[in-house]
Amino acid sequence: MLTAGTIINGGLRLVRERPVSVAIWGLVYLGATIVGGLLLVLPLLRMRMEPMQGGQFVPPDPMAMMGSIYLFDFGILVLLVVLVAAGLRAVLRPEDGGFAFIRLGMDEVRLVGLALLFFIAMIAIAVVFGILLAIFIGAGVAMAPGAPDASAAPFGQIPASAVVLMLLFYAGIVWLQVRLAPSIALTMIRERIAIGEAWRLTRGHFWPMFGGFLVLGLMLMLGYLALLLLVVAPFFGEIARGFGPGGMAALQQGNVGGLGAFGIAMIVGTIGFAILAGIGIAFWAGGIATATAALLEEEGEGIAAAFE
Repeated sequence: MLTAGTIINGGLRLVRERPVSVAIWGLVYLGATIVGGLLLVLPLLRMRMEPMQGGQFVPPDPMAMMGSIYLFDFGILVLLVVLVAAGLRAVLRPEDGGFAFIRLGMDEVRLVGLALLFFIAMIAIAVVFGILLAIFIGAGVAMAPGAPDASAAPFGQIPASAVVLMLLFYAGIVWLQVRLAPSIALTMIRERIAIGEAWRLTRGHFWPMFGGFLVLGLMLMLGYLALLLLVVAPFFGEIARGFGPGGMAALQQGNVGGLGAFGIAMIVGTIGFAILAGIGIAFWAGGIATATAALLEEEGEGIAAAFE
């Protein structure tokens, strides 16, 4: 039987049983983010943002900048798919083994295709929602006394119906994400993109799945918050000391011994970010894989049979 605890235990169990793989996933993600940013984004921005070339101002090329950023984002998306596939494989196909269960094959190709389908669908939904929201806001402002120009209306004049529409939109997105979450694991199990089956399996199971993923998300968020406080605490501590006698002058001259502690905190924060990134991947993959296995068992089909 699928419960919120099933999903929570699935995410935690993957972290507990595969700590080395989880650490590798986090380090790979962190390394790719740093290297990709340096190779694709930062050099382009530095080159295009030079204020003067030959005595004349040369504005940045927005198309080149956006192209590099989109390429970087797509690369990160593919990397995340590969790492999530590794997490799913660690739960569903542990006998496959490999270096932290990371592989590049048809499973990853199908999952990238699934991610692109979801991305295109999200864009279409966002466009339709934007049109509906503009209609609601325009109609509400036009009917409000003293505000005939909808384009100049302040935020306070946005009608309540538009606010309700926004809330319904975000709730609908969460609902779709939860209902379709098993499609990721099912795509690997069935060796084909399986969106319809995920929709069928999750019928009547929204709240247990939502609760399980919510708890895992809150746990991860608390971890990031603690890491953030750890990183910024030394810096703000030095700023607070700067308001004491002679402290501001020391800050301006850079004569602050505590900044060394800030550098250490940054190193620790970077390592912590890598660990949390790996844990996040494990939470997501472990929770989805365990939930999918439970749903298949309710249908009378064990995971072993699913691969036959």
